[in-house]
Amino acid sequence: MSTPDPTTARDLLAQADKASAAAASGASWPWTVALMGLGGASSIGLIALWLDARAGGSHTLLVLIPVLAWIGLSILFGTTFGRAAKVGFGRRWGVTMGAWAVAWIAGVLAVTSLTDQVWVPATAAGVLLAITGAGAWAETRR
Repeated sequence: MSTPDPTTARDLLAQADKASAAAASGASWPWTVALMGLGGASSIGLIALWLDARAGGSHTLLVLIPVLAWIGLSILFGTTFGRAAKVGFGRRWGVTMGAWAVAWIAGVLAVTSLTDQVWVPATAAGVLLAITGAGAWAETRR
């Protein structure tokens, strides 16, 4: 094998950098879509739960079944198509999912007990949006 001249070596390094960047950007899209779906479904679900609680709570399953189905599909999408992940993904995913779980549980408790306060579902949905949006943003930027 011959040693390439400096110009050829620079060209080969530039091609390798482009291939590396393309592989890294492609690794994040399934997880980004999963986080955005998770955030959207859970935020809208909290608002629907709040509306259901105001109406007497008789349609809770009607709210939870599609919300949980969309959350499940979002996670399934990420795990099925997210065969590769960027460096540090496990830690970022764990932090994002932990924060989402705490916010979701707190939001469910808040919207089902503080039914007269319109700021409660709006704040809870905003917190979920911020958490999942920040997680998706971090995943696409790293």
